[in-house]
Amino acid sequence: MDNIIGITVSKREAKRMIDEAPGDSITIFYMNRSSHIHKETRRANKAEGKELLNIAREIFYNDMELFGMLSLNGELKSEEDILRNIAFPKRE
Repeated sequence: MDNIIGITVSKREAKRMIDEAPGDSITIFYMNRSSHIHKETRRANKAEGKELLNIAREIFYNDMELFGMLSLNGELKSEEDILRNIAFPKRE
């Protein structure tokens, strides 16, 4: 998937992308949708990323040359204003 921006992917496809990424961790970025203020970025294991995918309503994929980025929509009702992005290195 080269130079792809903003396509919807299935949960199965998103999990496969995470599984196939080199290493055993991912990076999670948090941003408030209203204020556009970013919360602290953190590293997590792949299993935690896949748990977030399980509860996401929609998942979008962006190809960012060196890494892939999954943007999650509708994952937590109590934090609807928070956008979560999962970044992972791409296998070349």
